[in-house]
Amino acid sequence: MRCPWTVSAGSFFISLSQVFSALIAALMVWTKATSADLSAKPAYPVPGRNFVSEYGGVGADAAHMIYYWGLFGVADTIRHAQLILLGSSHTQFGLSARQLSQAVSEPTGQPVSVFNLGLGCGESALFGAETLERLDVRGKAVVADLYNIDSASPCGAAAASADPIAAYFKLLAIWSKFT
Repeated sequence: MRCPWTVSAGSFFISLSQVFSALIAALMVWTKATSADLSAKPAYPVPGRNFVSEYGGVGADAAHMIYYWGLFGVADTIRHAQLILLGSSHTQFGLSARQLSQAVSEPTGQPVSVFNLGLGCGESALFGAETLERLDVRGKAVVADLYNIDSASPCGAAAASADPIAAYFKLLAIWSKFT
């Protein structure tokens, strides 16, 4: 006897696509940014190399969410880095992990991996340190930007008070608006 709740694979995927479309539409409405409010789009990011961290006023805490919760394999990338840069947007935009890795690797001929955990939104090295603690990163060399070492940013607080599911939804809202 066939179970009354059994559905075919085709029905499942049709239902899934309808639910996903409705979710995207709801996120578009929820973000409340109209196309007239949006800035020009840069080139679409290359997955695994870069990502959209803010778009059209939808939020500036995407990078905070990704790093703090280690989403999309970022936790492993941070754990495997030998040198980690912490701090504010000064670190984020002022230091290149790729260039620093090349410069540090050249003298010995041994590759040294570097991860730039600097963040905007008035962030401090404290958030980076909390992220490393949360991801259980130990025994790494760290260079910290000492700008604003006495307060947390609203973006860091939002990431720390979220959970991984909320973080994924926040990213989906930002990326759907960008797309």
